Amino acid sequence: MQMILDGLSALGTATIDPLWRPVLAWTALALPLWALLRWTDRLHPNAEYRLSQLLLAALPVGVAAVGVIEMLPDASQSALRPARSVVALPAIETGPVSVPAGS
Repeated sequence: MQMILDGLSALGTATIDPLWRPVLAWTALALPLWALLRWTDRLHPNAEYRLSQLLLAALPVGVAAVGVIEMLPDASQSALRPARSVVALPAIETGPVSVPAGS
């Protein structure tokens, strides 16, 4: 069971930048437009239909745009990816071990 949970945790961590951040950004931008379309009766039906199409098409376009940006040569220094930290541990010296004669 722990192996499944570790796999799901790794999957969630790996998909934060390429999938979940664009989805959250799309949601934040789409909610006001969706509310406008839902509560406004003054738009022409064709305009309402086209705005709904635009709203639905924005999500896959956003996810694809992040994928294209990550494939660029300078993607390692991209703002989409956080900088990786490096921890340097001190060297461990090993030597001969002396065993007491009484044991």
